[in-house]
Amino acid sequence: MWVNPDAAAKELIRLEVETKCQDDQVFARIRAFTKCTPRDCKWGWTKAELRDGGGLRVLLIGFLSSKIIDVRKIGENLDAFVTNITNDGSQPERLKSYSLKRL
Repeated sequence: MWVNPDAAAKELIRLEVETKCQDDQVFARIRAFTKCTPRDCKWGWTKAELRDGGGLRVLLIGFLSSKIIDVRKIGENLDAFVTNITNDGSQPERLKSYSLKRL
């Protein structure tokens, strides 16, 4: 579990990452939380893909918008790059990076 204690509203506040090895293959999934009121918003568990050069990528699809989250462990932190995409293309993609700490 990785947290961003300084998250503002609608920003990534927590990531849960699970991995397992089976038959010499790595399987991963990620669950993301964004800061909301009165409680944080939760995206369901989603299969993550291994990225060339290391790290994981997950695509979270919502009704109005979607997120691509790329994560990579750097030292003691987990760097997360979140690309927000409106599903109807009405707004340009927005990229924001976060440095999360292990909980």
